[in-house]
Amino acid sequence: ATGKGLTENLLGFWFQVFPPRIGFPTDSDERPEHWVFEQRKLQNGWLGALGRRPGPPALWRQVGATAFDASAPLPW
Repeated sequence: ATGKGLTENLLGFWFQVFPPRIGFPTDSDERPEHWVFEQRKLQNGWLGALGRRPGPPALWRQVGATAFDASAPLPW
């Protein structure tokens, strides 16, 4: 969510699944209150999770598996 991808030190934060929460070292500029986490039960036993900055509610839409096929047209 920060745009740093895997260049971010993966030991520089931790994530707790229940309740969803993130933690950072005390010397980090990041703060847990700067993050919102959402989880949803999807069809066919799938679970969805999202970490983002606070703001307007996220729009959740379920799409078919072909939405992830790079050669298929996007469903929206």
